[in-house]
Amino acid sequence: MGDYGIRGVILTGKKNYLYTKECLIHLGKERKVDNRAWCWKYKYVFSGLSKIIIKNYNKKKVLTIYPLFLFFMLIKTIKQTVFRKDLRVISSLLFSVYFFLKDLPDTLKQRRVIQSKRVLKNDVFLKIKIPKFD
Repeated sequence: MGDYGIRGVILTGKKNYLYTKECLIHLGKERKVDNRAWCWKYKYVFSGLSKIIIKNYNKKKVLTIYPLFLFFMLIKTIKQTVFRKDLRVISSLLFSVYFFLKDLPDTLKQRRVIQSKRVLKNDVFLKIKIPKFD
C-alpha cells in the first residue's frame, strides 16, 4: 500500500482505492539472484519503511510497531546474509540506517505536518483487508 495509500486514508477519511482486482506481476527476478543488485536495492528498504511508519502512524502505533519492525529487519538481514553468503547485506542495512538517521529531522517535520492534518485519528488502514484475487 505504501506511503500514498496510508496518507490518503488518514488525511481524507475515505476508503483506500489503491487495492484493485488487478493482478500485478513483478518482473525483477534477475535482481533477486544477483547479490550486487539486491544489496543495492536493500540499502534503501529500512530507511524507506522507517519513514513511512514514523510519518504516518500515530504515536501509540509507532511505539508498538517500530520495535517489531526493527527486530524483523535484523532477522531478515541475518537470514539474507547467510542465504546469499554475502556480507554486503549487512553493510546495506547499515547504510540504510545511516540514511534514515541523517534524514530523521526532515522526517519528523513531515510527521508534524501530516499528523496535524489527520482526519482519522486511529490507524484504521492497518485493519484494511487485502482483497482476494480470482
